[in-house]
Amino acid sequence: MNLHTDYEALFSGPLPVSAPLAFAGFGITAAELGYDDYAGLDARGKIVAVFQHEPEEELETSRFAGRSPSSWSTVTYKAANARNHGAAGLLLLPDPHCERERTWKTDTQVEAFGLPVVKLSEEWSRRLLRSGPRTLSEIARAARDVLLEPFDIPNVNVSLSVEAIERYRTLRNVVGLVPGTTDDYVVVGAHYDHLGLGERKALAPENIGAIHNGADDNASGTAGLLFLASRAVRRKNGSGLVFIAFAGEELGLLGSSAYVSRPKIPLEKIRAMLNMDMIGRSDGSVYIGGVGTAAEFHDLLDGLKKETTLELKYAETPQAPSDHLSFAGEKIPVLFFFSGLHADYHQPSDDREKIDQVRARQILQVVESVIRRLVRKDQPVHFVETDTNTALLGAAAGSSVLGLQPEPSWEADGVLVADVKAATPAFEAGFRRGDILIGCDGKAVANRLDLIQQLTEQGRAPDTAHQILVVRGEELLALPLSTTE
Repeated sequence: MNLHTDYEALFSGPLPVSAPLAFAGFGITAAELGYDDYAGLDARGKIVAVFQHEPEEELETSRFAGRSPSSWSTVTYKAANARNHGAAGLLLLPDPHCERERTWKTDTQVEAFGLPVVKLSEEWSRRLLRSGPRTLSEIARAARDVLLEPFDIPNVNVSLSVEAIERYRTLRNVVGLVPGTTDDYVVVGAHYDHLGLGERKALAPENIGAIHNGADDNASGTAGLLFLASRAVRRKNGSGLVFIAFAGEELGLLGSSAYVSRPKIPLEKIRAMLNMDMIGRSDGSVYIGGVGTAAEFHDLLDGLKKETTLELKYAETPQAPSDHLSFAGEKIPVLFFFSGLHADYHQPSDDREKIDQVRARQILQVVESVIRRLVRKDQPVHFVETDTNTALLGAAAGSSVLGLQPEPSWEADGVLVADVKAATPAFEAGFRRGDILIGCDGKAVANRLDLIQQLTEQGRAPDTAHQILVVRGEELLALPLSTTE
């Protein structure tokens, strides 16, 4: 078998495994829904094959979560459920009714989970089920409408061995300081990383392996950062300026998360943070997020409208997933400058000839005007909680969320808890280090950003209590988490 064409390793176990094979539908046990793919199957000591995703997932009337993926559809849940049933390993078969996830990663990252988990190609799935009581085609025809009965597959023994080797790489932020005449600072940032060959986040799988230059995302912001820094050295008065080119933004805001965890300037000395991410493709407007995070931002920005021909579009909350979230999570006022999405986003076609240099410079003039006002002694800046609880936003960057400290390097489904802070909602609810959060209010949690989106869903009261589905060792738990700190 060939890696990335026949199989992909997802989780590792402590030892190589050789065991008989069984089939267990979608690998879901949802007692509250009267659904159990393992009913009647003794999975102990066996390698279990299950479909990816969940049944009825294209139906609004699905018993799980309508057309939204539920927590039962995640790989982490399926692996935990297989382990709870005593399985020695898990094989993921392609969902016969869904074309998603038919592509293969070229840089598989494997997490240790206690049992090996491997995703198989359709061809190998057919081979494994060939000697069972029902073929893959027969199962696929029945999978739409009925609970699939589990069964053992006679005369088939499967050997699995997945070894996870820890590898560490050093990423570096680049920080420049322009001293002022006061002891406070304004931070100006932009991330300088992109997708490389697109192995992780390319939007078009067929382009994996092609160079993704990232002219707009985020060479435009990085160039803007250098331009503003070169001009800032001429100024003398007011707050100091810290210019930061962040690494690892595309991997989960790693650089900005590291900075707020180990700041060069005490966080209480930072008046505000301005972030530029994709400022090169304006249509005549600029989106400015986080306007509601300081009481003074509306008036400050309104005062700039007569200085520019750009339309300034405001958003109160700073929810866009970029490096400003790390600072918003620390209750620092933030502004996020963004010219908008386009068809070349996360594609090899995001190249420099498509950058609108004239409008990009106009955006920089707006940012520079904001900086000039923020560094003045007579310009107050007072942090304000927006409708979206800013304490939640930092989790997108690895900052604590209601006391939960996510592990930023975790690449599997869900959110791995690296630490739980004392005297916080998460601590009081019983969350522990090592917990894996895979569901929120019945919906799947794919990653940190997904968790934040669900916790801050528009229309919910800021003190909403949520039910979080947690994998803890051999257990699956439902824990309450209140968004009130």
